[in-house]
Amino acid sequence: MKAIDNKILAKEVEVVFESPEDTSFFFGYYNYSPINKKGTKLLAHKANFEGRMPKASDKVEIGFFDLGKNNKWHKLGQSNAFNWQQGAMLQWLGPDFNAKLIFNDVENGRFVSRIVNVETNEIKTIPHAVYGVSPDGKFAISLNFERCYWTRAYNYAPIVDDSWNKRIPDEDGIVKINLQTGDKETIITIKDFLKAQGIDDDGITAHWFEHIMLNPEATRFAFYHRYGNKKAYLTRFYTADINGKSIWKHPAQEDERFSHLAWRDNEHYVLFTYPRTNISKWIGSKKKSYTKDFIRYFYRRILKPFIKQGTFNKTVGNSHYALTRDRFGIIEKINFGMLSKDGHPSFTNDGRFMLTDTYQDEKNYRWLLLCDLGKKKIFKLGKFYSTYNNCGWRADLHPRFSPNEELVIIDSAHTQNHQMLVLKVNWKKYK
Repeated sequence: MKAIDNKILAKEVEVVFESPEDTSFFFGYYNYSPINKKGTKLLAHKANFEGRMPKASDKVEIGFFDLGKNNKWHKLGQSNAFNWQQGAMLQWLGPDFNAKLIFNDVENGRFVSRIVNVETNEIKTIPHAVYGVSPDGKFAISLNFERCYWTRAYNYAPIVDDSWNKRIPDEDGIVKINLQTGDKETIITIKDFLKAQGIDDDGITAHWFEHIMLNPEATRFAFYHRYGNKKAYLTRFYTADINGKSIWKHPAQEDERFSHLAWRDNEHYVLFTYPRTNISKWIGSKKKSYTKDFIRYFYRRILKPFIKQGTFNKTVGNSHYALTRDRFGIIEKINFGMLSKDGHPSFTNDGRFMLTDTYQDEKNYRWLLLCDLGKKKIFKLGKFYSTYNNCGWRADLHPRFSPNEELVIIDSAHTQNHQMLVLKVNWKKYK
């Protein structure tokens, strides 16, 4: 590997674009490509602050870099409905993934989404924030972002509505949004879901949904059911038809926890799975305890910032990506090499290669990995120094392929600012 400042790359990997070091640019989550289908524009958020969580008054610029020309930044709008991990759900809009983009915003005290035509500058406002968007650009599914403020879910700072600060709100659930008309329908309510799944309400525990992800053809979607509270929660994982029917629960043991998901194709997904420790089971139990509250506070506020993420990865034991056939079951546990560590996975269109990353190691480097699942071989594309760790403004790599799969795009904080890098991969080495 060759060293370049605080980033170290494999010799088969070349940096073809890097956002300016003196300004903070980031994209967000790992399940959308920020590059358009033609490969000429790179979407990004531009922030004017660093090293803290967003405030209600903070805004980010929404725009794109011209790739292959002068790399000029083009501002298209702004938003204050964003967070560091998922941005404003900024993404190219299908079916062409060239002319239009969509992102979340705030208008008149409500969360909305904006559809912007980059060729005509026309803006269309949808009266609901989006989460997952269908590849044909006709509909989206989403959560109630106002409720997300009161749960563990990634949320937006500007709207604080105390009416959603309830364990199980009557109207909370997953919605489907028509992006042509702006109409919305609730397809799964949390109350109906609990009843249908035979989950009793103990009068203490809060329940909510998180992390919706559509399969490639948007015929089904995955979602997390989390329960507990912001400080201690457990997770169940489900898939459902696009109308909210045919809900299927991912098979798991009671001592397992879940993290990141990726669809390999319309019928298969991977879900990172790791065992719960005995202390985790005790802290997550329903029984009220002042000792538990103190330990939880001490760990999260005082101890956690000083513990390296790699330490946890080494001690959790049987961690793995569970390759699963939807509505059938787990068919393989993938944990060879560094894949026993949690990351943000995505796949090539043929399903052979999985792209993922790691959290920081003992030297505060985050690794970028390309995995040949057929040959069970891992290629280390690079590692990047991580300035921010164990905090809400950390910069996970969140790697993504370009539409033609020749490029890999990451977020990084190997300098004092968030940056975006576009990497060209020499596929001859790996294929």
